[in-house]
Parts: sequence; C-alpha cells; structure tokens
Amino acid sequence: IGETMSLKSNPFIDGSENRHGAPNFIDIKPEHYIPAIDHAIDKAENILEAIKKNSETPTFENTMLTMDTCTELLDIVSTTYFNLMGAESDNKFKELAQEISPKLSDFSNKVLLDTKLFSRVKYLFEQIEDGDFTSEQHRLISEKYTDFTLNGALLSDDKKEKVRKIDEELSKLSPKYSQNSLNATNDYTYYTEDESILSGIPELAKNQASETAKKKGKKSGWMFTLQMPSLLPVLKYANNREVRETLSRASGKISFGGKFDNQEIIKKIISLRFDKAQLLGFEDHAEYTLQKRMAGNTKTVMNFIERLYEVYFSAAEK
Repeated sequence: IGETMSLKSNPFIDGSENRHGAPNFIDIKPEHYIPAIDHAIDKAENILEAIKKNSETPTFENTMLTMDTCTELLDIVSTTYFNLMGAESDNKFKELAQEISPKLSDFSNKVLLDTKLFSRVKYLFEQIEDGDFTSEQHRLISEKYTDFTLNGALLSDDKKEKVRKIDEELSKLSPKYSQNSLNATNDYTYYTEDESILSGIPELAKNQASETAKKKGKKSGWMFTLQMPSLLPVLKYANNREVRETLSRASGKISFGGKFDNQEIIKKIISLRFDKAQLLGFEDHAEYTLQKRMAGNTKTVMNFIERLYEVYFSAAEK
C-alpha cells in the first residue's frame, strides 16, 4: 500500500502533458527515481513474460512492437537520470547510480540473454527478405537482432553467465569512476590574494571567483575551481602563464592519484571490456563497440585520428 501511495505522487508515473512528453523536471526529486525504475521494470517484465508465453507465430505487432514499447517508461526515467547526472554536481545525486546502474544492467541481460525472446526475434529476422515489412519495421527488427547477438544471445549458457557477471561489475565500476571524477573536481581549488596575476581574466569570471572564495570561508581574494565556468576563462584569457599551467595540469590529472584515484578502476573496466569482447568473438572492445557505429572498424577510426593529428600538430606548432 505504501508503495502504491508513493507511486501516486511520483511525477514519472502519470506521464507528462508537456510537448513530446518531456519530463516535469521541476517536480522530480531524487527519491522518485528508484521507485519509478522498479515500477517500470516490473511493468516491462510482465509484458515480456506475456510475449514469451504467446503461442502464436511471431509477428511484428505481437513481438517486436510490444517488446520495443514496453520499456518506454523505463527509458524515460533512466534517460532523465543519466542526463542530469552528467551535469549534476551533487554527490548524493550521483550516488543513486550505484543502485540504478545494476538494476538496468540486470534487466537488460534478463531480456537480451533470454532464449525464448531471442527465438521470436530471430524468427522475424529470418523473415526480413521475404516478409512484408516496411523499411522502419525492417530497421527495428535488424537493430533488435543485433542487440541480442552483441550481448551474447548466441553464446552457450556458461558464457552467458560470464557476460552477466561482467556487465554486473561494469554497472558498479562506471558510476564509481564518475563519482571519483566529480569528487576530485570539487576537491580542487586555486586561491590567490594577488590580483595582478589575474590580468586578462574577464571581470565576470573574477567576480565569480571572488564569490567562490567567500563561500569557502575566505575574507578576500579569488578562488578558481576545475568546474568549466571557472576553469575556461582562466585557460583562455589569463596573461599569466604559470596560472594557466597550474590549472591546466590540475585539470589534466583529475582522479590521477590522491584519495579519488581512478587508475585501478580504469584498469579493471578495460580488462572487463576486453574479456566481454573476447567472449563475444571480437578481438577487443574497440572492434566490439564499433559494430553499431558509423566508422565500422578500427582501421577507419585510426585513419581519421592520424588525419586529425596531421592538421592539429601543425597548428599547435604555430
């Protein structure tokens, strides 16, 4: 009963009257996300279970369309959270990812590693050439089939279980990496009482730095942080090379050492991604992730990077 009551006051559940269903951001509170995600997952799982029990021959409507639309609420809630997470500096808000990401990973694997669901998708995929599908339906069937196969639908049961465990670990490591980056960024400050070294920096940026210093307990002076609105004016306009260098180096080594070190997390993420790519039959993570990217393969990417280097390096020398 308590859960039902809480869902009634949850802005995600009743939908939005905004154009294109845009969320009512002003009404959304941190405590709304987990209940909305749990509800959305339960709702989707019930629909997916009905698809699996359907004894009728798979069609676009009774399988693909139903499968694609059953996660609309989940997509809205999760997309809203992760978009805000990318811009939110509140540490408690980011901590929600430690609970949200594993839930999403577990649900995704329940779907993409389910043999019954895959068999229905595979049936439609095999009918593409001879079936009476529109170009949009053709596209959705192909994309969904690729999603299944790239997540291990064709693997043996023991390898599927390895994929599950890898995804579970990654779902916890990625938010921790982001949280460390945020904490390291928030932890750094550059403080000075010497206004002469701030020559060239716009007055607006200096005024903001003065306010930051006061908020941090300083009676006077200027304090800059690694947040972009504070950092960029210094790097772009400061005449003092030492000031630019100090902040540039600090920005370049966020979470590299110190109490918010990300080095071991990065190594673990790289290792897990490599293991998953190998399980799925790819040489490495780059080859795996490029299967659904425009570049298509690592050679195209490297050629592009080399070309950029040629252009950038000559400009840098100047």
